[in-house]
Amino acid sequence: MTERLERLLTHLQSSSSGNRRKRRIGFVGFGKVGKFLFEKVREHASLEVAFVCDLFAPETVRSSKDIPDICKIYDPKDIPRTKPDLICEVAHPNVTKKYGAFFLSICDYMMASTTAFADEECSNMLMREAEKSTGNGLYLTTGALWAANDIKKMSDQGVLSELCITMKKHPKSLKLRGDSKVRLDAAKHREGEITLYDGPLRRLCFEAPNNVNTMATAGIAALKTTGFDRTRVRLICDKSLECTIITVDAVGTPTRPNGEGLRVVSDRVNPSIPGAVTGLGTFTTFYTSMLIAAEGKLGDGIHIV
Repeated sequence: MTERLERLLTHLQSSSSGNRRKRRIGFVGFGKVGKFLFEKVREHASLEVAFVCDLFAPETVRSSKDIPDICKIYDPKDIPRTKPDLICEVAHPNVTKKYGAFFLSICDYMMASTTAFADEECSNMLMREAEKSTGNGLYLTTGALWAANDIKKMSDQGVLSELCITMKKHPKSLKLRGDSKVRLDAAKHREGEITLYDGPLRRLCFEAPNNVNTMATAGIAALKTTGFDRTRVRLICDKSLECTIITVDAVGTPTRPNGEGLRVVSDRVNPSIPGAVTGLGTFTTFYTSMLIAAEGKLGDGIHIV
């Protein structure tokens, strides 16, 4: 990850040394991830902030002394006048459900809240808009998902037969609703690992829209095979954890008479403060994704970066 990040930074800096203008980045969402990326753009020689908008907490934008007044946006309809090259969503899946197609009509769009794809109407709308010959692409952040493009390759080739994603977090880091919230409330005073959900991905995306973007991205990568309905996900809480653990278990189609095929299992252990939705190591992956999207070279379509 560090080498990849350094190559991207070098490429962008070399591009800026010529006559190429700075790439303008706009942010929808100004929470911890949004503020982190905002600062990274301000520090970067070939990037500049086009706008900052927070639909759920506009006062954080209004009161910020770091955001220039000219960059403060309160109505998404005003975004086109800022002439962004890339809009980064780091807020909530409802932002994409309501404004995703509009953002894609303006410029490239990077979304962190990939659970929006669990809504079939939303995903169909996004795919239609992304495939239009506008030159604007939809960039999906890998976030905490390890080997997203390997999953996609297997799925695109039709050789991914099973996919299971397990996430373990401290209960204070979970924001749930529905049956999963009921189980979480009952588990808060219990010790050890407690399974809050074990089943198809699509349902959990609606019960944990802020927590399982990693899983949702896996479902998008596997759309041609297991997708959102055949990808199995497990959400587990454990009060002893000071990290987020994500296990990806991908099984290929059988290649031997006994039914065995390729199987890849990976564990990603990310230090995380209890109560934090996003683990510390994932901030860097968001930044790397943003740098790739900021280059604007992949064009139409959906890109996992």
